Amino acid sequence: MSLLEDFRNEPAKKSHDAYKDSLFTFTAPEYSTAEVLLGSLYRKVLLGIHDKEVDLESIKKLTEDIGNHWHQPRLAEFLLTQRGGLASPLRSGQKGAIPYPQLMPLVPSIARYACVLGKKRNRWYPGDLALQVIGSGLGHPNAAALIGKLQAALAVASNDGVFSRFIAQEIDALTVADPVPVITLDQDDVRAYNGIVSAGGRSPAEQWCYDLDVLLPLKNKLTRRQWTVLLEALLRLGLPTHVLWVCHANISAWDLALRAADGNLPPSIEEIASLIWSSHRKNPFLEIGRDSVPTIKQLIERYVIARFGLNIILYRLQEGNAAWPHGFIGHDPSINQTAPASLSKFLRHIHDHRNAIDPTSARAWLRNEVARLADMNLPLLRCTSGFTKNQLEFVRHSLGQIEAHDEEQRSYDQSYLLSNSMGASRRSRLWPVRPGPAMLILLAHSATSAANGVPVSLEDFRSHLANYGLAVPPDELLHGKLTLDLQKLGLLVDSPDAAGGRLLVGPFSEKR
Repeated sequence: MSLLEDFRNEPAKKSHDAYKDSLFTFTAPEYSTAEVLLGSLYRKVLLGIHDKEVDLESIKKLTEDIGNHWHQPRLAEFLLTQRGGLASPLRSGQKGAIPYPQLMPLVPSIARYACVLGKKRNRWYPGDLALQVIGSGLGHPNAAALIGKLQAALAVASNDGVFSRFIAQEIDALTVADPVPVITLDQDDVRAYNGIVSAGGRSPAEQWCYDLDVLLPLKNKLTRRQWTVLLEALLRLGLPTHVLWVCHANISAWDLALRAADGNLPPSIEEIASLIWSSHRKNPFLEIGRDSVPTIKQLIERYVIARFGLNIILYRLQEGNAAWPHGFIGHDPSINQTAPASLSKFLRHIHDHRNAIDPTSARAWLRNEVARLADMNLPLLRCTSGFTKNQLEFVRHSLGQIEAHDEEQRSYDQSYLLSNSMGASRRSRLWPVRPGPAMLILLAHSATSAANGVPVSLEDFRSHLANYGLAVPPDELLHGKLTLDLQKLGLLVDSPDAAGGRLLVGPFSEKR
């Protein structure tokens, strides 16, 4: 059986080696929440342990050990397992007669015992995805500097509040901690790094790295709980939008590949950079005020088709003795090659060897092959099975407001992007793009910090969100709920200098 035929039989499980190591892939995500993302980041950059090593059943033992140490078991139980302490609310729909307990990721040591989902098993590792976002946004040297700042900020230090230092001290006393790991980025982590300063705007990863850099110093102005909530908001914004951006990159590259297979020379490296790394500003992933799930599904469906097509090209070229010779497609720091330049070479290779794909019409042959493969894998395209189901659940649940089981705890989650439309049944519930208060505070801080003291208009704010692939319709800026929510938070002021419009106010500005 040929490699191409082998791929046709299991396209959800197999990929060409050059595709697996390319800018078109990412750590395969699964269902997650904001607290899981932050807990995994702790584990990756500070604790050096994998998510699969955490057992939620150990929270009970932790509570007993701390209670015995204090000679106050009831106090320890209240602090770790009762409302008002470190316990996170039970989520609506959690399975089991006795749901697994959960703790909020206030300090890193809590992530040894909590901030995962379900029973102990071979879980995915969101911390790896976070490093890929940093690598995609900054490349090697700058990424190393940001990771160092991140490690320092995440650690509990003398400038943290008394309660945070107390909790960290008591939990750390029960554990023999390993040294903080030395984090180095692999080639896989930087393969989607642009390497070109684009005038068209930033990719989600590039914007996320900038926003992370301006968020870290806020730790000195806020309580640790306030700061970690904003960090959760940034994690749940940046990681899912990076996944959606990679889907977009596949779709755009597949379109360019079809053109090359039809005999068209590839566009310039600069044009490729603009198309792949900036065009999500004009063709956004999500729109403020609109239901998110249908749009996410549509993007993932188009991604699957593109993924099928790019793999078929690579296998077909290999079978036709015209294999892609450069190992992977993406940024290569060893030869100072940008990702757009690598993609340009790949497109030129397709153009020059299109007869190896099909001597009559390579484009038509590819389209027919992909259409046939898509018809054979409809559940995958519809996000009802396989990796696409996991991707949809990751994006929806990471961005979506937590549905607390207890009515009194429904306001616990403030850092969401997708609002929970209460009142509808779980099956028919909508998830409109409506940022929560903490998400708006984070975005306002990022947008005003980027302006370096220059007044920031609502149009500037709209442009900032566009870098994440988020569209803001014009009527939202005039009288929509987004503007009303910003106003309620005190983040807007009327300004004669804005031609009768309003300006965004930095939430932590000393001039407030």
